[in-house]
Amino acid sequence: IFLINIPVGMAGLWATWKLMPDLKAVREQKFDWPGFFLFSSSAVLATMGLSSAGGITDKPRMVILTSAGGILQLLYWVLAFRSKAPIFSPALFRIRNFAIGIAGNIVCRLGGSCLPYLMPLFFQVVLGYSALQSGMSLIPLALSNLLAKTVAPRLLGKFGYRNIMVVNTFTIGALLASFHFVGPGTHELILLGMLALLGGANSIQFTCMNTLTLIDLPNADASSGNSLLSTIMQLSIAVSIAAASLLLDSFGGHSATSGKAVETAFHTTCRGQFLHLRPGGQRQGNHPQTEKSSLKRKIPAPVQEQEEESPVSREQHCANRARDSSRVIGFLSSPRAT
Repeated sequence: IFLINIPVGMAGLWATWKLMPDLKAVREQKFDWPGFFLFSSSAVLATMGLSSAGGITDKPRMVILTSAGGILQLLYWVLAFRSKAPIFSPALFRIRNFAIGIAGNIVCRLGGSCLPYLMPLFFQVVLGYSALQSGMSLIPLALSNLLAKTVAPRLLGKFGYRNIMVVNTFTIGALLASFHFVGPGTHELILLGMLALLGGANSIQFTCMNTLTLIDLPNADASSGNSLLSTIMQLSIAVSIAAASLLLDSFGGHSATSGKAVETAFHTTCRGQFLHLRPGGQRQGNHPQTEKSSLKRKIPAPVQEQEEESPVSREQHCANRARDSSRVIGFLSSPRAT
């Protein structure tokens, strides 16, 4: 994997140098070295702590490392509230769409980002696939992920963010739960179809959430907000894999000596991930008074859904929102934004 990442990283550096515009910061400020040290150290310690929980003897180490990471993270936010130019400003979370988007990214990635870890393990231990077969079986997941980004803008334009995200969250949860019924007797085409559907659903979900997260950021906070979103995405993926490993270990998956035992542990882990991802947090639509909430006003929407204003200002507002939304969706539809 490391050797494969080297040419991919080199290609990414070349594309960044040649294709990305040389944008300048709105305001120059001194780099927040103390904040960078605290935030990065807390992320490293928390990730190391979760990844070390492989057995009973590692539990104290896990507690110490994750606790140290949590303390450093708390110290960072205390420092950020007092700093004039923090690396990640707490003021970002006053932007409603950004705060909701960050929370949605954390929840959804914790529930579904463990698949690249769980599926190869299931293929090789339970289904008896070789390493090559296991890797090739994940191709539908990746291809549908890329193809779904080409249709996401049209779906959003036709059905709207709220409808797409509610239905899509149910879809992802149902697909994760459906892996409980996968076993050695499952036809290969059915399994590949399930992976393709899950890849497409995940792609649409993250495109929606990332668009909502970034669309209302002012230019002065665009760099900080985008960096925080990328950091949260990577941390959520790492924590998701660690959480799935802990669940699998608690159900006997790592210590098992037979494929049947691993299969049972895998099925129970999928149910646990589904219960975590169930859309119980989608409560905004349950309250009629939130129909004209700030979230709905900030999402690009047809003219009739906006608040009453003059025809000229309303048309200008919609044009500006449509332009900003198309730019963000266009960026997120590219492979590098995944």
